[in-house]
Amino acid sequence: MWQLLVGIPWLISLLFALPASAIHAEEAGVVDWHKSLIGDTLTDDPSLAPVFHRVGEANESTKSYILTATASNVLAALHPDNGSVAWRYLFEESDPVITFKKHKDSVATLSGTGGNTFRLFDVHTGDLVLERHLSEHSAERMINPVSTGVTIAFDSSRHPNVYALTGGHTVRRLVTSTGGKVQWTWTAADQGSLVIYSSVVPTPSAVYVVGLAKSFASYTLHVTALSPEDGAVLAEADVKSSIIGTGPASFLVLNRKGKDEEIKDEDDATRVVWLEGGVIRSIALTPELKDKPVPVKGAVYEKIIDAGLCEHGMFVALKEDGSGRVIKLNQEEKGLKVIWEFADSAKAAHYTDSIYTGGLDKDGYPYVARVFWSHAYKAASAHILAPHLADGKGLVTGFTFPFETAAHGIIAHVSPCGTSHQ
Repeated sequence: MWQLLVGIPWLISLLFALPASAIHAEEAGVVDWHKSLIGDTLTDDPSLAPVFHRVGEANESTKSYILTATASNVLAALHPDNGSVAWRYLFEESDPVITFKKHKDSVATLSGTGGNTFRLFDVHTGDLVLERHLSEHSAERMINPVSTGVTIAFDSSRHPNVYALTGGHTVRRLVTSTGGKVQWTWTAADQGSLVIYSSVVPTPSAVYVVGLAKSFASYTLHVTALSPEDGAVLAEADVKSSIIGTGPASFLVLNRKGKDEEIKDEDDATRVVWLEGGVIRSIALTPELKDKPVPVKGAVYEKIIDAGLCEHGMFVALKEDGSGRVIKLNQEEKGLKVIWEFADSAKAAHYTDSIYTGGLDKDGYPYVARVFWSHAYKAASAHILAPHLADGKGLVTGFTFPFETAAHGIIAHVSPCGTSHQ
């Protein structure tokens, strides 16, 4: 069974759908959460938008929640089966929530100016596990939009450490097993430079901080590799690139995690991806930062999309005609590999532009969903790709579901969650 979380401007709707079968009105089981319970959802900001989170191991019983932040400065967890509020946390008006990150039994947040306050919550109860003020309000610079340069990453240790990027220039490692104690802090040497960091990716060999430097007519990628032990700078590099885009959304950082991500070359397990002149380029991140960019050949592209699966080495790219392709870290050789192109996904007058998003099933396998509205059938459609099925060649399941766009408006956000890969 699949669950699709469909976000529209003033409420959240959950639609239950069986793979490869149509949804009838009496079967849809539509549950709406009115904004008075938690506030307006923030579907325009991926770091705050509604998302499914499954807790538990694949061979054990699991439990799912919908996590979301809202315009009322609330972080909330909802029960997917009936839409009730599991818990909610109201931030002070002077302490706006900027981003949240889910990880196993926890959900972490950064709030305040530049993300100066870190909190960790129990995802089941909403209990505040720890709170740490990282800096004074005046110490962090204001960047617009406010989520720029603020992000959270967990490492893969048994008691995961947290890496908090704040103000676009400072990374701190917090040890959750010691009450969130800051083990080390790294701050960019030239905080007034044109480089704004927006992504942090911890690996066993290095912590990579990736950002953009503004040049006269474009952006240039800049990467700093830090030691996980003490935050010392291992290497810095300006990546040969010329990016014309919308800031941090112009690049993605892929790494491998979970099932079906066996990469033969350990030095090619983390890559930065960007679009330059219609060509997708990428570079491997190693502690020495010596790699050279390589292209993805075979098509002209107009956009790269974070489908929420970067930690599983996967993203979506739109070709010049609007067709959607799924691209992932190559398991056989260096670089990236196109693994799927959604049929009939090119721009057309009889359906809307597609929303591409990703999720995991109960067993931890990644899926990619394409959701769009058909003007001809007056219904919404979902095509869901399971890359690991059909002996690794991939298999798509399609279905339609009713959606009263005249009453509810357009679909602005989708988050999928699968209960099984069978």
